[in-house]
Amino acid sequence: MTLFEESQPVSQAQKHLYVGMVGVVVSANVIWLVVAAAAGGNGWSRAWISFLLVSLLVLAICILPTLGLRLKIHVDDSLLRVQVWPLPPAKKIPAEQIRSARQRTVKPLREFGGWGIRARRGHLLYSLGGTNAVTVEYFHRGKDRQLTITTERGDELVSALSA
Repeated sequence: MTLFEESQPVSQAQKHLYVGMVGVVVSANVIWLVVAAAAGGNGWSRAWISFLLVSLLVLAICILPTLGLRLKIHVDDSLLRVQVWPLPPAKKIPAEQIRSARQRTVKPLREFGGWGIRARRGHLLYSLGGTNAVTVEYFHRGKDRQLTITTERGDELVSALSA
């Protein structure tokens, strides 16, 4: 039986950040093209190829997350499952390993170095934006671990994990 389910898109703040990054990189590449064109010779063709490759890479990295990336959280009687969809794999924690769950405020950039799936010394973060979160303490392979998940429905998630 499903106790909790949530699907979060990338936050508006991060969408603005990605668009800004695209603007900066494309602008830098255009400047590079102008300088290479003014210099003439072989530099122009190499600059053009470089411009295309870097622009495509930046667009893929910055625009794709805004198109369909979602943080999916699912809790049922026996399992907590968290995934940044469509990326594999999902993090699965059996209910019997969960020791506690509590709401908290998280600062992903300051505490973990960014958003997405982040790790630091036995502590995982799953976040696509926001600061409201739930930290789950669990026991896995002989060690205490923590998983922090950003969610706008923290009270419901804590309640589902405590059931």
